[in-house]
Amino acid sequence: MIKIRYKIFNYKFFVFIISLFSVLFINRYEFGIDYSVLIPILKKIMNPSLYPSDYFIEQIRYYYTSLWFIIGFIAKFTHLNIEFLLFILYFISIYFIFLGLYYISLAIFKDEGSAIMGIFLLLFSKQSFALVETIPLSFYNRLPVLPFLLFSIYHFLGDEYLYSYLFLGLGFLIHPMSAVYVFFMIFLATIFEIRKIGFKRFGLSLIIFFLLSSPLLIWKAIYSPKGSVFLPDKLWVELLRIRSSHHIFPFSWDKNLFIQGFIFIAGFFISFFKRPHYSIHRKIIFFTIAIFIMCLSGIIFTEKIPLTFALNLQFMRSFVFLIYIGFIYTGNFFYKEVIENNNYIKKILAFLSVSLVLYMSELWEVVLFFLILITIFSTFYQFIKRKNLSLKLVKIILINILIILSLYKTFFTNEKILELKDKDWLDLQKWAKENTKINDVFIVPPYMSGFRIYSERTIYTDWKDGTMMNFNPEFGYEWKRRMENLTILNKDSLVIGFNRLKEEDFKRISDEIFGWNSKPENVYVITKKLYDGLELVYKNSSFKVYRFSKK
Repeated sequence: MIKIRYKIFNYKFFVFIISLFSVLFINRYEFGIDYSVLIPILKKIMNPSLYPSDYFIEQIRYYYTSLWFIIGFIAKFTHLNIEFLLFILYFISIYFIFLGLYYISLAIFKDEGSAIMGIFLLLFSKQSFALVETIPLSFYNRLPVLPFLLFSIYHFLGDEYLYSYLFLGLGFLIHPMSAVYVFFMIFLATIFEIRKIGFKRFGLSLIIFFLLSSPLLIWKAIYSPKGSVFLPDKLWVELLRIRSSHHIFPFSWDKNLFIQGFIFIAGFFISFFKRPHYSIHRKIIFFTIAIFIMCLSGIIFTEKIPLTFALNLQFMRSFVFLIYIGFIYTGNFFYKEVIENNNYIKKILAFLSVSLVLYMSELWEVVLFFLILITIFSTFYQFIKRKNLSLKLVKIILINILIILSLYKTFFTNEKILELKDKDWLDLQKWAKENTKINDVFIVPPYMSGFRIYSERTIYTDWKDGTMMNFNPEFGYEWKRRMENLTILNKDSLVIGFNRLKEEDFKRISDEIFGWNSKPENVYVITKKLYDGLELVYKNSSFKVYRFSKK
């Protein structure tokens, strides 16, 4: 019993508890957010015979990451269920994200209480620019790279530059886009710290980074799509605006997202009243400047002067790293002024800082209510007991708050059912796998996604496929042609466009498919409409499947 009590107050165990609450209750893990893209790629790596002549899967050559090859190797030789494996990898990633942020807070403020409060605030996921979440809800590239990037930042703050660039290089192998953001943050700070670091150590650090990242750099050099590195094709830019404006083009975003960003920055700057030692704070300032430069570039070189590299790198996504730093700073400010200080003006200021930074986070209104209770309880405790709350008591309070919030999230909020978990859509995929041949092709409703996952069959196209055009403009042109064969190229009109198709339209598309290299024997059409002139081979309560056979 004594050992169990001790473990509760051990910081690693506390981080584990935070991670558990995140995965199971607060930021519930979801299977399927981006898996319509990733699972088919993973299955193709595990079994190259799948998805023959699938133009989407062929884009693997331009999908620069080693992550899914590693996962494919693990899945193939451990024979673990893919859903179970991804869940385990998700939990491990979340744990090391919180642990990395805990260590960063310790490196900045040298205080365990501040670190505990920081990761508690970070538990409540907040949406950044370009629809990037601080705590992703499913396992995709941006999640497992975060521990490497956070530990890179941690080692840089601790003046361990070789380790910093080593973790950065490893992160580059997983998700180059995210690694570029942190590389620029660290590189800018390195330039201004060059006298302290020394040119020799700086040069060695860069060599380590480029050696580790060289496999992907060589891959990029060998398999690089056609087109200019600087001046993009106008049609490609137009297609990106149609398909991925929510990630790339800031002027298309809701203005409230920018208001939230400015509110966050205000709260972050207020927390500077309790800033760390100058040498550490100076590095954070350089990180902040680097992020502002990237965000400004993300606006100018996409909206005003579109450049290919800016469209690829989506610089506005870098703002999420400022959010991580902001939560750490405000966590420290709140802990030092509310828990350890009896200055009531500073308590109010600290609560204001946390409120601004938390604004529009997951459960933010409820969390603020409990933070008010902590502030009031701490104030009365200091007044009556003439001493501050102990760190152990703070941990117990936070864990009890998490239990209450988890119960609230479980019983008083409505969770959306993912499209992938639609029973009829899932049954349809299972039927396709069991009753069709591996080289058969499906024409699916373009507004539905994820058909490849469980069916393990090639499809003509869908709306989600368009995400791959960011890596290869020529793919975008082919995606546009296929989508226009099926529907109106507008996200809000996909259903209307698909429903207008007639039997002869499907016949024309199937004739095109029969000419593919995989030589499919059958082409299947999935719709919700009844077509009397087509051969119906399967139906459920939502969908009907028609077959065209090669003559």
